[in-house]
Amino acid sequence: MSRIISRSFLQGCAEKNLLDSLKYQPIISAMQRALILFFTGTGNTWFLADSITKELRKRGFKADMIALERSGGLDPDTFELLGIGFPVYSGCFPYNIWRFVRDLKNVHGKPAFVFSTKAQATPGSEALLARLLARKGYRVLSARSFIAPSNETLLLGPEDISKPEVLKKLERVKNEVPGFVEDMFAGNGVIEKDNTFMLLSSLVSGLAFYLNTGYLTNLKVTDKCSRCGLCEEICPAGNIGSSLTRPRFRNRCLVCERCVNFCPQRSIVHPVTFVRTSIRYRAPGYRPPLLRKATR
Repeated sequence: MSRIISRSFLQGCAEKNLLDSLKYQPIISAMQRALILFFTGTGNTWFLADSITKELRKRGFKADMIALERSGGLDPDTFELLGIGFPVYSGCFPYNIWRFVRDLKNVHGKPAFVFSTKAQATPGSEALLARLLARKGYRVLSARSFIAPSNETLLLGPEDISKPEVLKKLERVKNEVPGFVEDMFAGNGVIEKDNTFMLLSSLVSGLAFYLNTGYLTNLKVTDKCSRCGLCEEICPAGNIGSSLTRPRFRNRCLVCERCVNFCPQRSIVHPVTFVRTSIRYRAPGYRPPLLRKATR
Protein backbone atom coordinates (compact mmCIF):
# COMPACT_ATOMS: atom_id res chain seq x y z
CA MET A 1 0.00 0.00 0.00
CA SER A 2 2.89 2.34 0.70
CA ARG A 3 3.76 2.15 -3.00
CA ILE A 4 0.37 3.38 -4.14
CA ILE A 5 1.64 6.82 -5.11
CA SER A 6 5.00 7.46 -6.72
CA ARG A 7 7.03 10.64 -6.18
CA SER A 8 6.04 11.91 -9.60
CA PHE A 9 2.40 11.40 -8.74
CA LEU A 10 2.71 13.36 -5.50
CA GLN A 11 4.34 16.13 -7.47
CA GLY A 12 1.42 15.97 -9.87
CA CYS A 13 -0.99 16.39 -6.97
CA ALA A 14 0.48 19.82 -6.38
CA GLU A 15 -0.70 20.85 -9.83
CA LYS A 16 -4.19 22.17 -9.23
CA ASN A 17 -5.73 21.06 -12.48
CA LEU A 18 -4.00 17.78 -13.25
CA LEU A 19 -7.27 16.14 -14.26
CA ASP A 20 -8.42 19.06 -16.38
CA SER A 21 -6.57 17.65 -19.36
CA LEU A 22 -8.64 14.48 -19.01
CA LYS A 23 -12.04 16.18 -18.78
CA TYR A 24 -13.94 16.41 -22.03
CA GLN A 25 -17.41 16.60 -23.46
CA PRO A 26 -18.05 12.87 -23.65
CA ILE A 27 -19.64 11.46 -26.78
CA ILE A 28 -20.88 8.06 -25.71
CA SER A 29 -23.43 6.36 -27.90
CA ALA A 30 -26.07 3.97 -26.68
CA MET A 31 -25.67 0.21 -27.04
CA GLN A 32 -22.04 0.36 -25.99
CA ARG A 33 -20.88 -2.07 -23.34
CA ALA A 34 -20.39 -0.78 -19.82
CA LEU A 35 -18.75 -2.67 -16.96
CA ILE A 36 -19.76 -1.68 -13.44
CA LEU A 37 -17.26 -3.28 -11.10
CA PHE A 38 -17.80 -2.91 -7.38
CA PHE A 39 -16.69 -4.08 -3.98
CA THR A 40 -19.07 -4.13 -1.04
CA GLY A 41 -18.93 -5.38 2.51
CA THR A 42 -22.57 -5.55 3.56
CA GLY A 43 -24.41 -4.28 0.49
CA ASN A 44 -24.46 -0.48 0.26
CA THR A 45 -22.11 -0.26 -2.72
CA TRP A 46 -23.89 -3.22 -4.32
CA PHE A 47 -27.15 -1.30 -3.99
CA LEU A 48 -25.60 1.78 -5.60
CA ALA A 49 -23.91 -0.23 -8.37
CA ASP A 50 -27.22 -1.94 -9.13
CA SER A 51 -28.99 1.42 -9.37
CA ILE A 52 -26.31 2.78 -11.73
CA THR A 53 -26.42 -0.35 -13.88
CA LYS A 54 -30.20 -0.10 -14.25
CA GLU A 55 -29.94 3.59 -15.15
CA LEU A 56 -27.36 2.85 -17.85
CA ARG A 57 -29.58 0.13 -19.29
CA LYS A 58 -32.46 2.61 -19.45
CA ARG A 59 -30.19 4.76 -21.59
CA GLY A 60 -29.46 1.94 -24.02
CA PHE A 61 -26.19 0.63 -22.66
CA LYS A 62 -25.35 -3.05 -22.48
CA ALA A 63 -24.29 -2.78 -18.85
CA ASP A 64 -22.85 -5.63 -16.82
CA MET A 65 -22.38 -5.47 -13.05
CA ILE A 66 -19.87 -7.72 -11.30
CA ALA A 67 -18.43 -7.97 -7.80
CA LEU A 68 -14.69 -7.45 -7.57
CA GLU A 69 -14.16 -10.83 -5.93
CA ARG A 70 -15.88 -12.45 -8.94
CA SER A 71 -13.90 -10.55 -11.56
CA GLY A 72 -11.01 -12.97 -12.04
CA GLY A 73 -10.24 -13.46 -15.71
CA LEU A 74 -12.45 -10.56 -16.73
CA ASP A 75 -10.95 -8.30 -19.38
CA PRO A 76 -12.01 -4.65 -18.97
CA ASP A 77 -10.77 -4.03 -22.50
CA THR A 78 -13.94 -5.66 -23.82
CA PHE A 79 -15.99 -2.78 -22.40
CA GLU A 80 -16.21 0.79 -23.71
CA LEU A 81 -17.05 2.32 -20.31
CA LEU A 82 -15.67 1.33 -16.90
CA GLY A 83 -17.25 2.23 -13.57
CA ILE A 84 -15.57 1.35 -10.27
CA GLY A 85 -17.36 1.51 -6.92
CA PHE A 86 -16.22 0.98 -3.36
CA PRO A 87 -17.05 1.68 0.29
CA VAL A 88 -14.83 4.26 1.96
CA TYR A 89 -12.79 2.91 4.86
CA SER A 90 -11.13 5.53 7.06
CA GLY A 91 -11.15 8.11 4.30
CA CYS A 92 -9.71 5.89 1.56
CA PHE A 93 -10.60 3.03 -0.77
CA PRO A 94 -10.01 -0.62 0.22
CA TYR A 95 -6.73 -2.28 -0.62
CA ASN A 96 -8.29 -4.70 -3.12
CA ILE A 97 -9.60 -1.77 -5.18
CA TRP A 98 -6.11 -0.29 -5.40
CA ARG A 99 -4.72 -3.68 -6.42
CA PHE A 100 -7.30 -4.02 -9.19
CA VAL A 101 -6.52 -0.57 -10.62
CA ARG A 102 -2.78 -1.19 -10.28
CA ASP A 103 -3.11 -4.27 -12.49
CA LEU A 104 -5.22 -2.62 -15.19
CA LYS A 105 -3.64 -2.35 -18.63
CA ASN A 106 -2.79 1.11 -19.88
CA VAL A 107 -5.38 2.58 -22.23
CA HIS A 108 -5.70 5.77 -24.23
CA GLY A 109 -8.69 7.89 -23.38
CA LYS A 110 -11.21 5.19 -22.45
CA PRO A 111 -14.01 6.74 -20.35
CA ALA A 112 -14.41 5.71 -16.73
CA PHE A 113 -16.13 6.91 -13.59
CA VAL A 114 -15.79 6.38 -9.85
CA PHE A 115 -18.48 6.10 -7.18
CA SER A 116 -18.39 5.32 -3.48
CA THR A 117 -20.57 4.89 -0.41
CA LYS A 118 -19.76 6.21 3.04
CA ALA A 119 -21.52 7.10 6.26
CA GLN A 120 -20.18 10.67 6.54
CA ALA A 121 -17.98 13.19 4.79
CA THR A 122 -14.38 12.05 4.32
CA PRO A 123 -11.26 13.19 2.39
CA GLY A 124 -10.80 12.73 -1.34
CA SER A 125 -10.71 8.97 -1.88
CA GLU A 126 -12.78 9.32 -5.04
CA ALA A 127 -10.42 11.90 -6.55
CA LEU A 128 -7.44 9.79 -5.49
CA LEU A 129 -8.75 6.78 -7.38
CA ALA A 130 -9.64 9.01 -10.32
CA ARG A 131 -6.03 10.12 -10.52
CA LEU A 132 -4.80 6.54 -10.41
CA LEU A 133 -7.13 5.72 -13.28
CA ALA A 134 -5.93 8.81 -15.15
CA ARG A 135 -2.36 7.55 -14.84
CA LYS A 136 -3.54 4.39 -16.58
CA GLY A 137 -4.86 6.50 -19.45
CA TYR A 138 -8.56 6.62 -18.53
CA ARG A 139 -10.68 9.72 -19.04
CA VAL A 140 -12.51 10.09 -15.75
CA LEU A 141 -15.96 11.52 -16.36
CA SER A 142 -16.98 11.79 -12.72
CA ALA A 143 -15.91 10.71 -9.25
CA ARG A 144 -18.32 11.25 -6.40
CA SER A 145 -19.58 9.77 -3.16
CA PHE A 146 -23.04 8.88 -1.86
CA ILE A 147 -23.97 9.00 1.82
CA ALA A 148 -25.33 5.63 2.97
CA PRO A 149 -26.09 3.91 6.29
CA SER A 150 -23.18 2.82 8.48
CA ASN A 151 -22.29 -0.85 8.98
CA GLU A 152 -19.31 -0.51 11.33
CA THR A 153 -19.34 -2.34 14.65
CA LEU A 154 -16.17 -0.91 16.19
CA LEU A 155 -16.84 2.66 17.31
CA LEU A 156 -20.39 3.97 16.84
CA GLY A 157 -22.23 0.83 15.82
CA PRO A 158 -24.25 -0.03 12.71
CA GLU A 159 -27.51 1.63 11.81
CA ASP A 160 -30.76 -0.28 12.15
CA ILE A 161 -32.05 -0.99 8.64
CA SER A 162 -35.52 -1.67 10.02
CA LYS A 163 -35.94 2.01 10.86
CA PRO A 164 -37.65 4.17 8.20
CA GLU A 165 -35.07 6.95 8.46
CA VAL A 166 -32.27 4.50 7.65
CA LEU A 167 -34.15 3.09 4.67
CA LYS A 168 -34.64 6.67 3.47
CA LYS A 169 -30.87 7.04 3.22
CA LEU A 170 -30.74 4.18 0.72
CA GLU A 171 -33.73 5.58 -1.15
CA ARG A 172 -31.93 8.92 -1.37
CA VAL A 173 -28.90 7.16 -2.86
CA LYS A 174 -31.11 5.59 -5.52
CA ASN A 175 -32.82 8.89 -6.30
CA GLU A 176 -29.47 10.64 -6.85
CA VAL A 177 -28.31 8.16 -9.50
CA PRO A 178 -30.18 9.56 -12.56
CA GLY A 179 -28.71 13.02 -11.98
CA PHE A 180 -25.25 11.54 -11.47
CA VAL A 181 -25.43 9.67 -14.78
CA GLU A 182 -27.01 12.61 -16.63
CA ASP A 183 -24.30 15.05 -15.48
CA MET A 184 -21.58 12.57 -16.33
CA PHE A 185 -22.72 12.10 -19.93
CA ALA A 186 -23.43 15.81 -20.39
CA GLY A 187 -19.84 16.63 -19.55
CA ASN A 188 -20.79 18.10 -16.18
CA GLY A 189 -19.41 15.33 -14.01
CA VAL A 190 -17.51 16.43 -10.93
CA ILE A 191 -14.28 15.04 -9.45
CA GLU A 192 -15.03 15.51 -5.74
CA LYS A 193 -12.41 17.07 -3.49
CA ASP A 194 -9.76 17.10 -6.18
CA ASN A 195 -7.20 19.22 -4.37
CA THR A 196 -3.82 18.52 -2.81
CA PHE A 197 -4.95 18.69 0.81
CA MET A 198 -7.85 16.27 0.37
CA LEU A 199 -5.80 13.87 -1.75
CA LEU A 200 -2.96 13.72 0.76
CA SER A 201 -5.43 13.43 3.64
CA SER A 202 -7.04 10.43 1.98
CA LEU A 203 -3.66 8.86 1.27
CA VAL A 204 -2.32 9.32 4.80
CA SER A 205 -5.58 8.15 6.37
CA GLY A 206 -5.67 5.10 4.15
CA LEU A 207 -2.07 4.18 4.91
CA ALA A 208 -2.62 4.57 8.66
CA PHE A 209 -5.73 2.40 8.44
CA TYR A 210 -3.91 -0.24 6.42
CA LEU A 211 -0.97 -0.33 8.83
CA ASN A 212 -3.30 -0.73 11.81
CA THR A 213 -5.50 -3.48 10.41
CA GLY A 214 -3.76 -6.00 12.66
CA TYR A 215 -5.29 -4.24 15.64
CA LEU A 216 -8.61 -3.56 13.98
CA THR A 217 -9.06 -7.06 12.57
CA ASN A 218 -7.94 -9.14 15.50
CA LEU A 219 -11.49 -10.45 15.62
CA LYS A 220 -12.66 -12.96 18.16
CA VAL A 221 -15.34 -15.61 18.15
CA THR A 222 -17.67 -16.01 21.10
CA ASP A 223 -19.14 -19.24 22.42
CA LYS A 224 -22.31 -18.55 20.43
CA CYS A 225 -20.54 -19.77 17.26
CA SER A 226 -22.41 -22.68 15.63
CA ARG A 227 -19.46 -23.55 13.34
CA CYS A 228 -21.64 -23.19 10.26
CA GLY A 229 -18.73 -22.06 8.07
CA LEU A 230 -20.55 -19.11 6.50
CA CYS A 231 -17.92 -16.56 7.54
CA GLU A 232 -15.20 -18.45 5.67
CA GLU A 233 -17.38 -18.97 2.61
CA ILE A 234 -18.21 -15.27 2.16
CA CYS A 235 -14.94 -13.59 3.19
CA PRO A 236 -13.74 -11.56 0.16
CA ALA A 237 -10.10 -11.70 1.29
CA GLY A 238 -9.87 -15.40 2.17
CA ASN A 239 -8.95 -14.27 5.66
CA ILE A 240 -10.85 -16.94 7.60
CA GLY A 241 -10.04 -20.63 7.98
CA SER A 242 -11.06 -23.69 10.04
CA SER A 243 -14.60 -22.34 10.34
CA LEU A 244 -16.15 -25.78 10.75
CA THR A 245 -14.25 -26.24 14.02
CA ARG A 246 -13.56 -22.69 15.21
CA PRO A 247 -12.93 -19.76 12.86
CA ARG A 248 -9.36 -18.51 12.72
CA PHE A 249 -8.40 -15.15 11.30
CA ARG A 250 -5.30 -14.53 9.21
CA ASN A 251 -3.61 -11.21 8.49
CA ARG A 252 -5.21 -10.02 5.27
CA CYS A 253 -8.56 -8.65 6.43
CA LEU A 254 -10.13 -5.79 4.47
CA VAL A 255 -12.22 -4.66 7.48
CA CYS A 256 -15.35 -4.91 5.35
CA GLU A 257 -17.42 -6.15 8.33
CA ARG A 258 -19.07 -8.82 6.17
CA CYS A 259 -18.36 -11.70 8.53
CA VAL A 260 -19.42 -9.66 11.56
CA ASN A 261 -22.73 -8.54 10.07
CA PHE A 262 -23.70 -11.81 8.36
CA CYS A 263 -22.82 -14.23 11.16
CA PRO A 264 -26.15 -15.98 11.97
CA GLN A 265 -25.25 -16.16 15.67
CA ARG A 266 -23.65 -12.68 15.83
CA SER A 267 -20.66 -14.42 17.37
CA ILE A 268 -17.87 -12.53 15.55
CA VAL A 269 -16.89 -9.34 17.36
CA HIS A 270 -14.02 -6.93 17.71
CA PRO A 271 -11.96 -7.64 20.85
CA VAL A 272 -11.96 -3.95 21.79
CA THR A 273 -15.12 -2.13 20.87
CA PHE A 274 -17.25 0.76 22.10
CA VAL A 275 -20.37 -0.78 20.59
CA ARG A 276 -22.92 -2.35 22.89
CA THR A 277 -25.63 -3.49 20.51
CA SER A 278 -26.82 -6.64 18.82
CA ILE A 279 -27.80 -4.75 15.66
CA ARG A 280 -26.15 -5.93 12.47
CA TYR A 281 -26.35 -4.12 9.13
CA ARG A 282 -27.22 -5.72 5.78
CA ALA A 283 -28.53 -3.75 2.83
CA PRO A 284 -31.98 -5.08 1.83
CA GLY A 285 -31.71 -7.70 -0.90
CA TYR A 286 -27.96 -8.17 -0.68
CA ARG A 287 -26.61 -11.70 -0.42
CA PRO A 288 -22.81 -12.06 -0.43
CA PRO A 289 -21.43 -14.58 -2.93
CA LEU A 290 -20.17 -17.92 -1.66
CA LEU A 291 -16.51 -17.80 -2.63
CA ARG A 292 -15.09 -21.05 -1.24
CA LYS A 293 -15.93 -24.11 0.79
CA ALA A 294 -15.64 -24.01 4.57
CA THR A 295 -12.76 -25.98 6.09
CA ARG A 296 -11.99 -27.74 9.37
